[in-house]
Amino acid sequence: MTPPALFLVEIVVADFARSLAWYRDALGMTAALLDEPKQFALLRGAGSGQLALKGGSGSPNPEGVRLHFFQPDLDAALERLAGLGIAPDGPPRVSHEGYRSATLRDPDGYRVYLFEWVNS
Repeated sequence: MTPPALFLVEIVVADFARSLAWYRDALGMTAALLDEPKQFALLRGAGSGQLALKGGSGSPNPEGVRLHFFQPDLDAALERLAGLGIAPDGPPRVSHEGYRSATLRDPDGYRVYLFEWVNS
């Protein structure tokens, strides 16, 4: 049996338009599928993972959800985000697993981790 491939992660957002703009403008994601009347977007970044935003039903629940995005140049990404008025929760940290990361919060409080490999 072939193991399943993760297709997407879906998060519920309070303000669909605001969250769509944040992921598009802050992280540079693009909409592979956009259904504004139903408040649904399937977003893609540089890799194969996808993020779905769902508005209009339920309440955001950012506790326990952590979104990790590979960023080949973390410092450049943080500098660009600072220009948009987006600051990380603290300075970048180096992990013993071999990566360096910074944590952001999206408009609903979901943790968004940007990371780069230290020795790649």
